[in-house]
Amino acid sequence: YLWWPYIVWYDETVPVVSPETLPLARHFRGVGWVSMRSSWDKDAAFALFICSDWWGGHQHCDNNTFVIHKYAPLAIDSGVYAAGPHRANYSARTIAHNTITVYDPAEEFFGGTWGQSATEKTVNDGGQLYTPSPPGVAACGPGTASDRGDIIAYELTPWYTYTVGDATRSYRSTKVREFTRAFLHLRPDVFVVFDRVECTDPNFVKRWLLHAIHEPVIDGKTITLTNSPGSLTCQTVYPSDVRIASIGGPGREFEVNGQNFPTSKQDPEAGSWRVEVSPAAPATRDYFLHVLRTAGTTPLTPIVEPLQIEGGLGVRIVDSEQTYEVRFSTAGRLTGHLRIVDREGKVVVDGALAAEARE
Repeated sequence: YLWWPYIVWYDETVPVVSPETLPLARHFRGVGWVSMRSSWDKDAAFALFICSDWWGGHQHCDNNTFVIHKYAPLAIDSGVYAAGPHRANYSARTIAHNTITVYDPAEEFFGGTWGQSATEKTVNDGGQLYTPSPPGVAACGPGTASDRGDIIAYELTPWYTYTVGDATRSYRSTKVREFTRAFLHLRPDVFVVFDRVECTDPNFVKRWLLHAIHEPVIDGKTITLTNSPGSLTCQTVYPSDVRIASIGGPGREFEVNGQNFPTSKQDPEAGSWRVEVSPAAPATRDYFLHVLRTAGTTPLTPIVEPLQIEGGLGVRIVDSEQTYEVRFSTAGRLTGHLRIVDREGKVVVDGALAAEARE
């Protein structure tokens, strides 16, 4: 129905190319998005990672979120596109996305987003701040209210796509001192997510979120999401002691702090379940490390082994074709190291992950 852009911007001099000639990942600097995929085949796994400035309009409070798809939507962007309380209290808020909330019971939120007055109080989801649309270009840039998040590292190689987002400024400085996330796609089907989260009060509850269309299965520290014909397993490596709970089902699809925010608008991909992973003990600083693996109808769970190293944390992953060792720093700039060994014992990769955006 949006026919006019095809007329206004049509350029017959631009050659038509097949998807197979395109790169498997792209950093869209202007909007703070990184898209990635395992191949251009129908059975490809693909993901999107977001960490950007605040431009207003239809934007969500979702920095450092991701979505993952294989055969069907698996780790989803939940909620429905609709004005009103559902959007203001849930779908455009952090709680509806695969990122992290830090709950300060005294924090107050107002405005929510489009469909609600900027002075109207909304539910406390523990998430990122809503910022009113800037009045113009002069209000954008470093040090302004729009300066909310950055992709601080990115690289695409024949074996993996890697990106790091800094979403610290997306939260109130009185609540969060740091939230940086490394997102590594080991082609074709393994994803590693490492988070460094520091808050100002150890009693503020941190929640690592994962959203799904259907009810997840939780077995110890392994979460399984299925959406036929696809599946996703998620293993918590760190923290070593966690609480994992699922929320959803009829009457709780879009629940925040015990209150559901339903909508009459139907969307088969809106989701109705989420998983919350929280450290068992209060602390100002925590590290989350998760290994996710996409598959077909039968879920596949790689063998994972936590690694503790000087100045960092890591994981050894034994999958069907390769063994991976991934290490991340716990202080200073978020940096990483990757080693890949194939089934014949050949070292395929052994080196530092990008510390800056490499195009």
